[in-house]
Amino acid sequence: MNPLGALGGLAQQFLGGLQPQLQQAFQQYAQAADSGNLDGVDHQQVLGHVQQFAQQVPQQEAQQVYQQAFAQMPLDQRQQVAQGLSQQSQQNVNPQDPASMGQAFHQVAMQGEAPLQQIFGPGGALSSPLAKAALIGIAGIIGKQFLQNQ
Repeated sequence: MNPLGALGGLAQQFLGGLQPQLQQAFQQYAQAADSGNLDGVDHQQVLGHVQQFAQQVPQQEAQQVYQQAFAQMPLDQRQQVAQGLSQQSQQNVNPQDPASMGQAFHQVAMQGEAPLQQIFGPGGALSSPLAKAALIGIAGIIGKQFLQNQ
């Protein structure tokens, strides 16, 4: 069973209710994540869109999306993200457990944009290209959910 297909209506409402420009942005993230071509993707914009998703979709549904993203992520990316999440959330985040990573990511995202900025933003703990790819991967999963249910 595809966990993305099982997501509730509120995640779909969020994605379907987006302005066309924002829908295109999430579609761009999905294409960038699939192709690995991250050129032209505005990292700061991705941060804002992922933050918006976290704030507007119920916790369980958002965590399912994050869990799916972390499950698909290469281990080296998960390790780097888990390190940043551990520092920001002040709890031990296991890179081998996508569910706990999804919970920690959501917890940090719900604290506002600043904590995500401290992890993924310029000069942040995870401002490397590997971390940027991880963040775009998360946004890409959100975009794929929209594309699959259009």
